[in-house]
Amino acid sequence: MHRVFSIIFISSLTLINSATWQVNSNYKIDYEISGSKLNLVFTLLNGKTGWMGLCFNEFMYPSDCIVCQYNNNRGECFDSYNPGVTGSSYYPAPIIDTYSSASGAALAVMGNHGVDNLQNVVGTKANNQIIISVSRNLATGDKYDFEIVPGNQIKMVAAQQDSVLWNAAGGSTQTK
Repeated sequence: MHRVFSIIFISSLTLINSATWQVNSNYKIDYEISGSKLNLVFTLLNGKTGWMGLCFNEFMYPSDCIVCQYNNNRGECFDSYNPGVTGSSYYPAPIIDTYSSASGAALAVMGNHGVDNLQNVVGTKANNQIIISVSRNLATGDKYDFEIVPGNQIKMVAAQQDSVLWNAAGGSTQTK
């Protein structure tokens, strides 16, 4: 088993009302701030069935991440955190906030695990596109979630992988 990251993009955005981040020709993220909610729509445009991710920070770690995929005829989104590994020469995969096995030991060392703060996950696959929508509160109170303040500039990292699904234990491990 190996962990695979495909394309990684970094951007600085000022989240105000709504917009589209065209990450690359295969992947876009639409966002809308509605009251105290951040609504996200992840779209994989190339007819593939891999995962799409978004991390709130200018680096892969430490960062608050959302990873989405279409699996078993439904959309899945994982609320995760990437604590990073000091001195590591690779980017470790984010760990699901609520994951409690040995793979989640990095979060356990930092204290209690986080909470899955993602809501309203809906996924569709049609016309060579995978579209997954999800929402979360701008401020969740979870120490592993980035607090989003409308109008403030934030740095984000987007990544996607065309040919593998995300493994909830952390990383891409299932070849399709």
